[in-house]
Amino acid sequence: MKALVLGGGGFLGSHLVDELLKKNHDVRVLDRAAEQYRTTPDAVDYRLGDFADPAVVAEALQDIDTVYHLASATVPSTSNLDPAADITANLVPGVRLFEQLVRLGVRRIVFLSSGGTVYGDPKLMPVAVEHPVSPLCSYGVVKVATEHYLHMFQELYGLSPTILRASNPYGPRQGHLGVQGAIATFLNRLLAAAPDLLDTSLCSISVREKGQSWQRRTHSPRVTSSPWAHSLRGSAGALPANVR
Repeated sequence: MKALVLGGGGFLGSHLVDELLKKNHDVRVLDRAAEQYRTTPDAVDYRLGDFADPAVVAEALQDIDTVYHLASATVPSTSNLDPAADITANLVPGVRLFEQLVRLGVRRIVFLSSGGTVYGDPKLMPVAVEHPVSPLCSYGVVKVATEHYLHMFQELYGLSPTILRASNPYGPRQGHLGVQGAIATFLNRLLAAAPDLLDTSLCSISVREKGQSWQRRTHSPRVTSSPWAHSLRGSAGALPANVR
């Protein structure tokens, strides 16, 4: 398989790249910046470019048969500051991508949606994938709209999408500056405030108890191994799947 990972230099994208390489797939990455937390493996065809530039995306799609769409120019906490810019930077390039896939005959695409923002304030817990979507931030609205466009392109033009809604992913290579990634941010602040706190038996018990709750969130290797493998086995559909 020849895979293009849009946003492959980021936290989840880099772990996905690792999993694809383990399966001996050819991997190309398109990202706006180089990786921050490691040196990109030599086997990766890493290209710098803007997902919003159709010419850049068209060039990156050459000889590709599967696309992983992890690219996003906004985060939930800031997307409401300029919803029109959110649409321009994320939804419009996404639709243009789908159009290019149809023209090139590339059918398989995996889209990373959101396991939290698309639901808004949940009415039932735990949140099942059948829970009504009612996003309260532009980030979630754009994710839902992208899902609907994928369904439209599946029905009308034969795309074969897989949609995954990941909930609070965390793990190695994740930033912890508070912009996105609550679990990594909380743990980093705990360690910064009291680095020796985890050495006490009392705190170790407390952290383990909290860890049981955190494990219900999504650890990055789990997101990028078993769920992503659905597309590798050819199991696809526009109905989304929650990933916890």
